Amino acid sequence: MPDTPEFLTLQEVADLLRVDARTVHRWIAAGRLVSYMPGRVRLIKRTDLDAFIESTREAPGRRGTKVGAKSEVGA
Repeated sequence: MPDTPEFLTLQEVADLLRVDARTVHRWIAAGRLVSYMPGRVRLIKRTDLDAFIESTREAPGRRGTKVGAKSEVGA
Protein backbone atom coordinates (compact mmCIF):
# COMPACT_ATOMS: atom_id res chain seq x y z
CA MET A 1 0.00 0.00 0.00
CA PRO A 2 1.84 3.05 -1.24
CA ASP A 3 0.22 5.75 0.90
CA THR A 4 0.13 3.94 4.25
CA PRO A 5 2.13 5.47 7.08
CA GLU A 6 5.17 3.67 8.51
CA PHE A 7 3.45 3.33 11.92
CA LEU A 8 -0.21 2.56 12.60
CA THR A 9 -2.27 2.89 15.76
CA LEU A 10 -3.94 -0.09 17.38
CA GLN A 11 -7.31 1.09 16.05
CA GLU A 12 -5.95 1.57 12.51
CA VAL A 13 -4.63 -2.00 12.54
CA ALA A 14 -7.96 -3.27 13.86
CA ASP A 15 -9.82 -1.40 11.12
CA LEU A 16 -7.48 -2.73 8.40
CA LEU A 17 -7.88 -6.33 9.57
CA ARG A 18 -11.59 -5.92 10.37
CA VAL A 19 -11.23 -7.07 13.96
CA ASP A 20 -11.87 -5.44 17.32
CA ALA A 21 -9.03 -3.38 18.81
CA ARG A 22 -9.07 -5.75 21.82
CA THR A 23 -8.14 -8.59 19.46
CA VAL A 24 -5.10 -6.64 18.24
CA HIS A 25 -4.17 -5.96 21.87
CA ARG A 26 -4.41 -9.69 22.66
CA TRP A 27 -2.11 -10.51 19.72
CA ILE A 28 0.41 -8.00 21.12
CA ALA A 29 0.10 -9.39 24.66
CA ALA A 30 0.60 -12.94 23.33
CA GLY A 31 3.76 -11.87 21.49
CA ARG A 32 2.29 -12.57 18.04
CA LEU A 33 2.42 -8.92 16.91
CA VAL A 34 5.22 -6.46 17.71
CA SER A 35 4.31 -2.99 18.96
CA TYR A 36 6.12 0.14 20.11
CA MET A 37 5.27 2.70 22.80
CA PRO A 38 7.37 5.82 22.21
CA GLY A 39 4.98 7.76 24.44
CA ARG A 40 1.46 7.04 25.60
CA VAL A 41 0.27 5.64 22.27
CA ARG A 42 0.91 2.04 21.18
CA LEU A 43 2.08 1.88 17.55
CA ILE A 44 2.57 -0.99 15.12
CA LYS A 45 5.17 -0.72 12.37
CA ARG A 46 3.73 -1.50 8.93
CA THR A 47 6.48 -4.04 8.21
CA ASP A 48 5.71 -5.86 11.49
CA LEU A 49 2.03 -5.95 10.57
CA ASP A 50 2.90 -7.34 7.12
CA ALA A 51 5.06 -10.06 8.75
CA PHE A 52 2.22 -10.92 11.16
CA ILE A 53 -0.25 -11.19 8.29
CA GLU A 54 2.14 -13.41 6.32
CA SER A 55 2.61 -15.68 9.36
CA THR A 56 -1.13 -16.38 9.39
CA ARG A 57 -1.34 -17.40 5.73
CA GLU A 58 -3.00 -20.75 5.07
CA ALA A 59 -2.05 -23.21 2.35
CA PRO A 60 -4.44 -23.19 -0.63
CA GLY A 61 -7.12 -25.85 -0.30
CA ARG A 62 -5.84 -26.91 3.11
CA ARG A 63 -8.05 -25.02 5.53
CA GLY A 64 -6.36 -24.64 8.90
CA THR A 65 -2.93 -25.61 7.55
CA LYS A 66 -0.38 -22.85 7.85
CA VAL A 67 2.06 -22.45 4.99
CA GLY A 68 5.34 -24.08 5.97
CA ALA A 69 3.72 -26.10 8.77
CA LYS A 70 4.93 -29.69 9.03
CA SER A 71 2.41 -32.30 8.01
CA GLU A 72 1.53 -35.11 10.38
CA VAL A 73 0.60 -37.43 7.50
CA GLY A 74 2.74 -40.57 7.52
CA ALA A 75 4.35 -39.69 10.83
